[in-house]
Amino acid sequence: LPPAFVDAGEVVVMATTLEVVLAEEWARVGGDAARRLYLRRALQRDIANALSIQRDRVSIESLESGRGGMEVRVVVSLLPDPFGDGMSPFELAKALTHQANYVTSNLRGAPSTRHALHARLIIGPKHSIRQIPSAAD
Repeated sequence: LPPAFVDAGEVVVMATTLEVVLAEEWARVGGDAARRLYLRRALQRDIANALSIQRDRVSIESLESGRGGMEVRVVVSLLPDPFGDGMSPFELAKALTHQANYVTSNLRGAPSTRHALHARLIIGPKHSIRQIPSAAD
């Protein structure tokens, strides 16, 4: 958020990023540009539906082949609710990692994510939280 909308010293959650691993053959679901575009859109829809949030709060950052082409690694960023009413990105990430472990979850019941093996949080300088400096800094 722009500094005008945030109190000094407040911690702002910008986005939380995770990796979701799917047991899918890369050549079948991501082997060409058209398939990757379709997969990105399906993943965004299915993850948003699994978390009961708007699609624009889910950003598919990258798709990569893993384990010799037998897995698809998806990097997903979960964004804050624009109105500040919904769950935080970190809370959504916890819910998504939990759903990835349960076959009967909404995530595992969706077409593009039914073969989810696991999800894990990615912590890095461009991800998670940003500290807004206080007026004294």
